[in-house]
Amino acid sequence: MPVDTVNEIVPQLIRRGYVTKADLGVKYAEDAIARRCGINSGVLIAEVTPNSPAHKAGLRTARVDRRYVWRLVQYDIIQAVDGEPVPNNDALYRILEDKKVGDKVKLKLVRNGEEKPEDVVVTLSEVRG
Repeated sequence: MPVDTVNEIVPQLIRRGYVTKADLGVKYAEDAIARRCGINSGVLIAEVTPNSPAHKAGLRTARVDRRYVWRLVQYDIIQAVDGEPVPNNDALYRILEDKKVGDKVKLKLVRNGEEKPEDVVVTLSEVRG
């Protein structure tokens, strides 16, 4: 384990008894499921947690057409965070790993197949990790 990681985790464990990390407040669809829905790049938001930073920023939970299991009728895809491309879930996890609770991040989104012209700013919250 890298020394920087130990230096970050041990004080949290001593102070709180648990480790926290920065979080958007969303659950992501597995990459394989997103690909099955026709999403070839980015991270499909499967669920937005109520009252989370993502919810407050207006991100949306994916919805499927009940007649066609893999057809999305409403969805947001995270394409980039602070200008850094996010091709899949692992890339998003790596980017968020370096962020702190309270940091503001700019998300480049695709909503229902259309790239949103403006970035969405989300203030990261705390989650136990």
